[in-house]
Amino acid sequence: AEVTAVTFVEAGEPHDDEIAQHEHGGGTLTITTDADAGLAEYERCEAAATLLCFRASNAVLFFEASLDPADRTRLEDALRAMASEE
Repeated sequence: AEVTAVTFVEAGEPHDDEIAQHEHGGGTLTITTDADAGLAEYERCEAAATLLCFRASNAVLFFEASLDPADRTRLEDALRAMASEE
């Protein structure tokens, strides 16, 4: 599986990894080898009481459940928008 860090920044802020002071929260994006492995990773995430989890096929997003409410709304809106484009 490929694992990548994910962070939130305000719209219009630079997206440079060196500007960590602008980060508002973060998580992990895991890309697994196939949808079955993605489902297994999602179920593992869901079993953790302190994680917020999203899945699309073989991609799983993990965030701390304490994610800022505004960031959570932005994330959920973005995921819904992507899902409606299918």
